[in-house]
Amino acid sequence: MTIQTESELLAALADNQTRDIDAAKLRDVVESIMAVGGTMYCDDEPIALTGAWQPFSAFTQSIDTKGLNESFSDGHFTVGAGAGGVYTVAAKVNLTAPGPGTIMIAVTKNGALTPFRDSLTFATGEDKSLVVFGSGSLADGDTVGLAIDSSAAATVNIDFAQFRVSRN
Repeated sequence: MTIQTESELLAALADNQTRDIDAAKLRDVVESIMAVGGTMYCDDEPIALTGAWQPFSAFTQSIDTKGLNESFSDGHFTVGAGAGGVYTVAAKVNLTAPGPGTIMIAVTKNGALTPFRDSLTFATGEDKSLVVFGSGSLADGDTVGLAIDSSAAATVNIDFAQFRVSRN
């Protein structure tokens, strides 16, 4: 089965005026309209922050990934062939700060920061959650990820984090 773009699906259905669509094309239609996306997550992972924006590299696992390829070390998904479209993204990061300062997260598109961000000021040893939501268009081969920054270099413990990407 192949995930197809909207225009490919419409063309396949338009060609079916004589009701001769084959089973493979019908399976492609079903596969393409079902959920395309994925979730990366982690529990109790340290991440060394540099005091500058960097990929959220603490992810260790993924579930329900379809039409996307995940890169844990880069903290992003790459949109697969035929899976382009409008996507919704959501992230929640719960962490423990080693010292006072500010920690920020942002959604990235092709490595560039987007306006979808959150930041909080922490006291030493304080647990807080950062949350980000957003949406936008992604083409085949685009990446969508999560980045993290801090006001000072430090190793932060990520108590848990989830990053969900879903095509609408």
